[in-house]
Amino acid sequence: RARSLFLSFLSKKARKIAFEYKAKKKTAIEVKQFFSKADFCLKLLTKNHGGKQMDVNEEIAYKIGEIAGRYINSKRKARETTNSTEDVLAYSKYDRDKLRFIFQRICQGTSLSKNETLKKDMETFIKDKKPQTEISDSDSEKDYAYFFYKGAFDQLGGVM
Repeated sequence: RARSLFLSFLSKKARKIAFEYKAKKKTAIEVKQFFSKADFCLKLLTKNHGGKQMDVNEEIAYKIGEIAGRYINSKRKARETTNSTEDVLAYSKYDRDKLRFIFQRICQGTSLSKNETLKKDMETFIKDKKPQTEISDSDSEKDYAYFFYKGAFDQLGGVM
């Protein structure tokens, strides 16, 4: 119970940080510090569960976040960004349907890339990181924003 309340708080805070980062009001160091502190607190809250930080559904959101972060970085490096490239960081909720949509959008954007290196690198990364399962029906409406943003910022590495 405490963990779910804390995750709700972290999701709101991560969303705010993502918007501030996008608006260049937060630096990469500040974003990394937030996730480092949050992870430490999550470890303390999950001590009774062997210190496990992510369940299967949370890991799916994290992996899609990693794919999204890598996609944004790749598009920037290839100079193929549009106004909508970073929109994946601006949704109000990251439930199963939104994560599916993001994944499909990234796959489509990758296949339409004119840069063959970017296309090959992203296809390999997607193949390696693609979740093997989907978020369960019983948890499909949960907001996985914290884990999505954590994955995205692990890949973004502060490059804006």
